[in-house]
Amino acid sequence: MSRGLLIRFCLKALVCLSVALPGTADALEAGAAKVELEVAPGTPLDGYARRMGRGALETHDPLWVRALYLEKDDTRLFLVSADLYSISEALRERVLDFVPEEVARAHVILTATHTHNGPGGLSRSWLERKRSGRFMPEFLEATARRFGEAMRAAYEGRKRAVLGYAVSEEGSLTRNAFTADGVRDTQLGVLRVEDSDGTAIALLANFAATPSTISDRYAFALSADFPGRFCDALEEMSGPGAVAFFLNAASGDQACVHPENLRDWDLARSMGESLAQRVKTISNAIECRELKLSMHQLSRELPPSVAAPSRRSEAVLQILEIDDLVMAFVPGVVYAEIGLELRRQARARGYRAQFTVGPANGGMVTFMPASSIALATVENGQAVFGPAAADWLYDGISELMPRGTHKPSRPAVISSEGVDSFDGSSRVLLTGTPYERGVQRGLALGESIRAAYERRVLTPLRDGSVDVALGPWTFARRAIDPAPLAIADLANESRALMRGLAESDIEELQGLADGAELPFFAVWLLHAASNFGNDGKDPGAGVDTLFAVTDDRAEPDGLLVGHALGDSMGETTVVVEVRSEKGRAYVAIGNSWELGVHSGMNDAGVVVCAQVAPDLGRPGFDVPPIGFIVRSVLETEDRFEDALAALTAVEGLRGYRVLVADRPQSDAAVIEFGEEVIVRRSVDGYLVARVEGNGPGDDPRNRAHGLTKSVLRGDTIGLAGLEALFQAKRAGLGRPGAFVVYETREGRVHISFPNDEGTAGAFAELSLKRGLR
Repeated sequence: MSRGLLIRFCLKALVCLSVALPGTADALEAGAAKVELEVAPGTPLDGYARRMGRGALETHDPLWVRALYLEKDDTRLFLVSADLYSISEALRERVLDFVPEEVARAHVILTATHTHNGPGGLSRSWLERKRSGRFMPEFLEATARRFGEAMRAAYEGRKRAVLGYAVSEEGSLTRNAFTADGVRDTQLGVLRVEDSDGTAIALLANFAATPSTISDRYAFALSADFPGRFCDALEEMSGPGAVAFFLNAASGDQACVHPENLRDWDLARSMGESLAQRVKTISNAIECRELKLSMHQLSRELPPSVAAPSRRSEAVLQILEIDDLVMAFVPGVVYAEIGLELRRQARARGYRAQFTVGPANGGMVTFMPASSIALATVENGQAVFGPAAADWLYDGISELMPRGTHKPSRPAVISSEGVDSFDGSSRVLLTGTPYERGVQRGLALGESIRAAYERRVLTPLRDGSVDVALGPWTFARRAIDPAPLAIADLANESRALMRGLAESDIEELQGLADGAELPFFAVWLLHAASNFGNDGKDPGAGVDTLFAVTDDRAEPDGLLVGHALGDSMGETTVVVEVRSEKGRAYVAIGNSWELGVHSGMNDAGVVVCAQVAPDLGRPGFDVPPIGFIVRSVLETEDRFEDALAALTAVEGLRGYRVLVADRPQSDAAVIEFGEEVIVRRSVDGYLVARVEGNGPGDDPRNRAHGLTKSVLRGDTIGLAGLEALFQAKRAGLGRPGAFVVYETREGRVHISFPNDEGTAGAFAELSLKRGLR
């Protein structure tokens, strides 16, 4: 035999020997085990806050902790799944104390099947305890020890192994929980681990379906729900020693279908067995081999939360690479749209397959897209971070993936031109995308916005002006600060007002929150505050004076709109100039935090101004705040008739008068949003948005909120006359926030801020015809 042939023979022999002998450097080893959880009667259940922390009355089926041990080269890890609603931070911390010393704590993945009939008592967080019941240290200790027992048994039972994975689409088992045409994630991912004889060690299924099949009829029965029946059925099909795992995917809005109208235990059984049969079929076709393993972990600071005093500031993300498969382990519940985006990003980075697994690793964040932010659901009640959580997740998983290049989801730097002095107040220019405009406003006016949040939201919660139920903490209200306890519930209740907002509005709100260094729901509650007052009115808000001079009465300056803005809780009024990437440029006069517009004009000369009108009813939760509706009209419409049509088409709006006007040939109108929508035109060239009870008679010319009789008697009134009117001392108007005259023909805005006596000084001018600065 030649020397070359001898060398090749020896090398081949060494390779064969390394494959044949377990324990060699590059051999894959695996072990799996399960340990039953012991849950005593009376232990609170987790999954629904409506249980009010009450304890379990019965156990329908056993609950398990399942552990998988994997070792390849220098990578050793545990993947643990438990029949729990979530993995609390307290449980994760204690479980890590029981990890076998052969495995690094950073290489332990803890997941929950997310059953809504699992035991609670495992969380110290007050926010989670509203759902999971009282904290039980003894039960926490016993549960953590069960995790440790399962890991130790899996490690000690390790053997030479190979593995493989496959994916399929299974669209008949689930539906979108909220809308018939909503986003769905139908991917079924299967991971098979077998020994050298081809016998299954572990079978893992990754599928997006919420285990909430059990109705209130059995609300106090402990159960693993359909994942329990799935695991039992799959283990029965796979033979002795095989351990089945259900790893929940992006299930936040994915519900089980009800074949033949099955309910409760019948539905759980049907769902579990159907899924098991499909997994077994897929598993049988998987060709297992030695695949590369790689484990990565990252602890990231979470976005700001409205429940910040009681929430931790960091959460753990993990990924497990198995050859061309990447599994992302997420500290909470993920909506399907976000799961699909994570999959798209993984494939763009060179992976053939991607699984999302959650809730995992000590967190209960709800990761939802902007399109779902208005849904007030069980899962959304925990979404105290808003849509920023999705970007946090994208960035963290992207940073962890070794393949490809990490690209942040948001621009690294967004600059603001800052605030200019303007007529004794402030003016700010906003440009770019909705998110960028929001950041610019937050950066420029952050101090004022943070002060407004304290004054308009937190103070009313503390003094009882806004009444929110505190559950078991109600009787301790005087001894503790109620704001952190109530704010999450108030934020969830405010979601209904977001229905009808464009995703661009949500983006701009998130930008405003980021720029002002506040939680998303803090800036949203600023916009929704007036809807939560016990009297239905914005506390401290003054009454606007709003009118138009039209037709021949407006000569020589054409159609004019006058607006004396009512003072809102003593806040400083600012001028905001907006140039968006899409839509019309406009000027708005209002509060620093206010993305919506109550008074503004666009570069087509369309003016829209809104006035609160308590006599027409109380604003409800059926439509967004009026300012967002006004802003949408200014951004999109260039004719009076179109603006009027867009406003009158809004359904469910109550408690406002809105004046809309355009260039002289187009006229003006006041829309009254009450039980009926009434459109009023000018009388003798004069139009006023009046509030009932503020003047005698029915003639609008006599209901002008203190406008002087000399003006009403005149044949015409021009710009100078209106400015002089505002500069005069007027009774009955209260202290205005600003005086504004819109000169529609010339596209000019004239603004004056009140002096110490509450009257206007000299007017400053902005021109939309010349373009904003």
